[in-house]
Amino acid sequence: MSKHTNFYESLLLLNPSIEEENKTKIFDKIESFIKEENGKIVKKDEWGVKKLAYPVKKSENGLYILLYFKADSPVQKKLSEYYSVTPDVWRNMTLKLDHKMMGKTFSQDIIKEFNSVSEE
Repeated sequence: MSKHTNFYESLLLLNPSIEEENKTKIFDKIESFIKEENGKIVKKDEWGVKKLAYPVKKSENGLYILLYFKADSPVQKKLSEYYSVTPDVWRNMTLKLDHKMMGKTFSQDIIKEFNSVSEE
């Protein structure tokens, strides 16, 4: 991994009626972007379909998925561009995490996963 490798958290809101095949294609593409930037998905947490605070695209529900990953800096721009042209990705937020934030916010198992990716 390069010295410019960062930790990221990405929260996605997807169309709740997305077909499994399309969801798989989206995540295969996300994973390919991350791998292109010397990275790896550490954890994927599918929260399932939840009621939204306000309608999005005339829907009261959305499918939430949280990703933790490590990759080189350009990945954030690539993912943002991909999300913006993918109709089933309704909303997204990707945060660059620092070590202080990780220590205060995340469980030790996630921190260990990030550290084990660093050693690869």
